[in-house]
Amino acid sequence: MRLVFHIFGALAGARTCRRTVSRKHQLTTADAGKATSSLLDPNITKTAAARHFGVTRATLNPAFERAGIQDHGPPAPSPSRAKRHSEPMTSEEL
Repeated sequence: MRLVFHIFGALAGARTCRRTVSRKHQLTTADAGKATSSLLDPNITKTAAARHFGVTRATLNPAFERAGIQDHGPPAPSPSRAKRHSEPMTSEEL
């Protein structure tokens, strides 16, 4: 219980000194830019880019936001594919 009070006291003291208390970012702004440029290649997935930098996919999103980079995400489906899935299959397609 004393440990909890000690931690809260340290956080309150840091707040009064106007220090930010947070963890170091795992991905730098430069690395986020490199990850974004690698995602432009259609053969590289977000998981592969994250694995290359030793982070998880979820870590890439905040790094992109800090760097001011728009997340490209998966490409939009082509109109022919969207049409194919919106209509029921005919007996010829089976």
